[in-house]
Amino acid sequence: MEETRDKTEKLRFTISELESIKSRVPDGETRSGWIRRVLLNEPIPKTRARLTAPEVSPQLMRELGKMGGNLNQIARALNIANKEGDVITTVEILSILKTMERHLEEIKTDNRRKPSVCKGI
Repeated sequence: MEETRDKTEKLRFTISELESIKSRVPDGETRSGWIRRVLLNEPIPKTRARLTAPEVSPQLMRELGKMGGNLNQIARALNIANKEGDVITTVEILSILKTMERHLEEIKTDNRRKPSVCKGI
């Protein structure tokens, strides 16, 4: 089982000390990770290439936003019902989830990648 970092230690620095620490942290590494690595004499981690997000159409973002709104409505309804002791019917929840599933299928259909044509093969 992997240990979790659930312990904290508060340190105080002057402004110039903190600026010096910030300037020493290599790109792609967090400040706390760098401090741990230096203090524990650990090797420099292998760098990972950053992935860039693909261009996304505004329509896709709107549809995903609608789905996120639906999920928030479900969570909110469940939380309110739980606090008030009400029972939300499975039918109501399934109806909302089915609508979301239909929207997702539409999004997938509308945003399928067009097969690229490979020349010379």
